[in-house]
Amino acid sequence: MTEPSIYDLLQKIGEMQVELAKVTKGVEHQTKLIEEWRKEAAQTARQADAAEDKADQALVLANQAISKIKKAEDDAKQAVKDRKADRKWFVGIMVPIVLALVPIITRFYFN
Repeated sequence: MTEPSIYDLLQKIGEMQVELAKVTKGVEHQTKLIEEWRKEAAQTARQADAAEDKADQALVLANQAISKIKKAEDDAKQAVKDRKADRKWFVGIMVPIVLALVPIITRFYFN
């Protein structure tokens, strides 16, 4: 086997340079893609944080609405109880008044 000539070595070096340029180009492209993905990931993280903040605000508003509804229900129940008590008082006062007026009215009209 003979030693390669300088021309052969230069040709091989040239081929290696071409291959190395291709690999470098591929690595640069992959690096760009990774940088773009990192930017997109950061933007997605910001959007997720904003969505989480909005969800927290919605939860607070929902809890406030629930407490207002419960208060309204309690107020309605109390109003029903108050009406029942008022009705009892009304009946308790009107029955003796009517019973007292019935004999007077019957004497006035039937005598």
